[in-house]
Amino acid sequence: MKHLPLTCTCVTLLNLMACGATRAQGDSDAPAPVLALHAQASVENDSNVLRTANGISDQILGLSAGLQLDKRYGLQRVTLQAQAHRYQFRDYSNLDYNTVTYAGAWNLQMTPYLSGVFSADRRQYRDITNAATTGSIALRTERREGAEFTLLGRGGWRTLAGVRQDRSRSDDPRSLESSPTITSVLIGGGYEFPSGALFTGRLRRGDGDYGASAAGISFRETEPSAALSWPLTPKTTLDARIGYLDRGHDSAFARDFKGFVGNSALRWEYSPRTWVEVGLARDLGSYVFNGGGSIRGWRGFIAPTWKPTEKTTLRLRHAMEQRDWRVASSASPDLGREDRTRWTTLTLEWTPRRLLALTASARQERRHTNLPGLDFRSNSFTLAARLNF
Repeated sequence: MKHLPLTCTCVTLLNLMACGATRAQGDSDAPAPVLALHAQASVENDSNVLRTANGISDQILGLSAGLQLDKRYGLQRVTLQAQAHRYQFRDYSNLDYNTVTYAGAWNLQMTPYLSGVFSADRRQYRDITNAATTGSIALRTERREGAEFTLLGRGGWRTLAGVRQDRSRSDDPRSLESSPTITSVLIGGGYEFPSGALFTGRLRRGDGDYGASAAGISFRETEPSAALSWPLTPKTTLDARIGYLDRGHDSAFARDFKGFVGNSALRWEYSPRTWVEVGLARDLGSYVFNGGGSIRGWRGFIAPTWKPTEKTTLRLRHAMEQRDWRVASSASPDLGREDRTRWTTLTLEWTPRRLLALTASARQERRHTNLPGLDFRSNSFTLAARLNF
C-alpha cells in the first residue's frame, strides 16, 4: 500500500480540525466551561533531530490531546490540566516518542484563617544534555506531589507548613539531577503588605537517594529560602525567590555540594496588547554519573508579546543557558565541561474562531561547549492547529 507523505497527512488533519471548529462555533462571549477539551495536530521540519554536530533532518508529525478542569465545591476548588503528546518521525521511526504532562490542585478553605492545597504535577520533555550518539532521544520526567497549609495571623502575618516529594528521572545519566527522589518537610512564614506585596521565608529539610543510578548512596539537604511577590506598579509585577541549597552524602563526601539557587520573573505591560516578560534563574544539582559531583547553571530569557488584533498574537522568546560541570572523578567524560546554549523562537498565532487556533513558529537552537563533539545547531519550522471543545 502506498503511504501519503507526512506533510499531506498533517494538512488533511488540519483541514478536518478547521472544518470541525467552524461547525462547532458558538457564541464567542460564552463563559469558560468547567471542563474543556482540546486536540492539536502539527507538522515540523527540523534540520537536526538528534542535536549532533553533523545532524540529520526529518519531518515530525505531532499529535496531542488534553483537558482542563476548574470546579468549585463550596469553599473548595479543584483544578487540573493534563496533556498527552505523540511525536512521529517520517524517516527515522525509531526516534518516535510520547510525553504526558499534568498539573492538579485541590484548594481547601477550612476556616477564614486556615487554608491548604494538595497538589501534584508531572513534566516530561526532551533532555538535550548530550549528543544522541546512540541514535535515540533522551526523555526527562519530573514529578512533584505535596501538601501545604497556611494559617493567617494578625494583620498581614501568616504561618506556613507542608510536605512534598520530588522525583526526577532522565534517560541521560550525565544531565542535571538525573535520578534523585527527595522527601521534604517545609516550615515558614510571611507577611502581606497593604500594597499587595507578599514576602515569604521558608526552611526545607529533605532526605533522598539516587535509586539504581547510585545504589546505596543517600543524602540529606537543607534549603532556607525567601520569596517576594511585588506589584511594583499597576503595569509591572515582580516574582523572585532566592535560596541556599546544602546537600551532604552520608557515605560519599565527594558528592557533597552547596550554593545559591533561585529564580525571578518581571512582567511589564506597555499596553493591553503589548507586554514584555524577563526572567533569570540559578540552578544547582547533582551529577550522578562516574563518581558524582554537581552541575551549576544560569538561565535567562526575554519574551515580548504583541497582539495587533484580538485574534492575532505575535510572540518572540530568546532564552540562554550556561552550565558548568564540577565532577569528582578525573576520569569523568565531563571533566571541566562548560556549555552555552541559546534558543530563539518566533511564534504567530491566529484565532479565527473561539474554538480554533492556528500557529506558525520558527525556532533556532545553538550550543557551544569546550568539549569536542557536543556542539550543535538546529533550525525548525512548525505549523499547528488546535481545536478547543
